[in-house]
Amino acid sequence: MKNIDLEKLMKQQDSPEFRPFFSTRVLAKMERYQNTPIIGILIANRLFFKRYIYIASFCLLLLLGFSFYQEGNLSLDHLLGLGGYTDDEILNYVNPLI
Repeated sequence: MKNIDLEKLMKQQDSPEFRPFFSTRVLAKMERYQNTPIIGILIANRLFFKRYIYIASFCLLLLLGFSFYQEGNLSLDHLLGLGGYTDDEILNYVNPLI
């Protein structure tokens, strides 16, 4: 492995050159991101937001379809996984966890 002398490298290039007004552009971008609310960022990136909505709705429909296929209906108890259990059976199951 080569030994790189950092001091030599620093002396070779006294002033690193950036494009003109680099610091001004960086500070302007930081200020713009700090002033933009999260909702504004989501609206600005509508394409990504739409993609997430489509994926989430597809997954929800898939889960609802699977639940309907398994249970034969879409009652709230079946969607919550409570199915054909009585209240006493649920309490007996939950009590050791509490």
